[in-house]
Amino acid sequence: MGRGYAYRWENPDDPVLKVPDHLSKTPRPPVFTIPKPILDGAAPDPTLPRVPRLPVPVVSKVLLSLDLDTINKSIKLLNSHFYCFVERLFEYRKLKTHAYSTLQIMRVTGAAQHITLFDLFNEFMFPFCHHCLDFAPYLFLPLFQRICLNCLKRRRPDCDLDLIFNAAANYGLSEDDLERNVPILRPPHCLYRVGKEEMYTTGDEKLTLLMDAEELGIKRFGNLQTMLDHAHESRSTGLARYKAALAEWEKGGRLAFEKPGIPPFLTVTPYDDEGKSTEGWEFAATAVFPYWNPHTNRSQTGVHCSGCTNAFEGVTVGLDDWIDAMHRVYMWDEISSHLSRCEWRKFVNYQFGQRMGHAADPNTNPDIKKGLDFEVGFEGEDTDVEAELDDDMDAGVDFDTVLDEFAR
Repeated sequence: MGRGYAYRWENPDDPVLKVPDHLSKTPRPPVFTIPKPILDGAAPDPTLPRVPRLPVPVVSKVLLSLDLDTINKSIKLLNSHFYCFVERLFEYRKLKTHAYSTLQIMRVTGAAQHITLFDLFNEFMFPFCHHCLDFAPYLFLPLFQRICLNCLKRRRPDCDLDLIFNAAANYGLSEDDLERNVPILRPPHCLYRVGKEEMYTTGDEKLTLLMDAEELGIKRFGNLQTMLDHAHESRSTGLARYKAALAEWEKGGRLAFEKPGIPPFLTVTPYDDEGKSTEGWEFAATAVFPYWNPHTNRSQTGVHCSGCTNAFEGVTVGLDDWIDAMHRVYMWDEISSHLSRCEWRKFVNYQFGQRMGHAADPNTNPDIKKGLDFEVGFEGEDTDVEAELDDDMDAGVDFDTVLDEFAR
């Protein structure tokens, strides 16, 4: 068990999707006309759906197997019986209580129609990133898997997304073919951040996973090389037609008819050798997703180590593990164990409650994470962190030398 400083990031959604302002408030439930109760011996109302007469466990299993879009747009709107049943369903109630913002983002992006309530609730109770097994307070919507900020920044190949227009042109497909056969994500208009660069979505983008688009292309053309050859041939043919139309326009004195427009395929972003998109769309397809502990009935988005963050904020060049330490998130059960072996927890060159970092101004250094420090110590004891740090200094730990080595 260790002692030190930690903090909660006030804006964990800063680098990812945010709930649009008009959806930030919980809406009032719709008003339904309550059906009259059926008396003993009376004939049942033929207009009343008979599903609520099924045993409760059966109806619950049916609802858990449905996608969230169907539940919200169809089942809940049938009548008051269905609405109340869904609202009282344990899994739905817990998600709406602890992860309402995530549900709203899934609805506006269209992701809600691609995952069942059962699968989402299981991910709700799973706290770790599927790639590195660190605590992950984010949900990657195309795969519906938890992911940490470090894995997002590493641009993993299975998380590469792109506009369906670019994917269709690079893989020799049509946009309509992609929309009919692979999941499409439509992020709302919002700002998000890729590293230090602010980016935004206009609300008109349509994103798809590149591995889904490639799989569909291989299915259509038989193999990868045939697919790429077809895409190259289509672009070459289109370019030849554009040059011919442009020459005809110039031959006519540029007044006979309107100048031919630039073919859309000429604006397509080419993929590199690994097939990655170069736009960083994965951040625009991720949402904050708290972890819910079924044993404590509490949710959390984790805490950061103040020492690691303060030591590495503002650093843009260095070893990956240095940068990873700044963005690493810990569960409550993990932070004390981390502090017991964290060398940077002893380096406190800022006043308690005011982390400074290498660049104190968040406007010039967007990596600064806003959040108040708090003390982590032994449970049931009065922890004197400052005295413990003084003891470390007396033991001969030269933190200035450590920082000088880090700077070099």
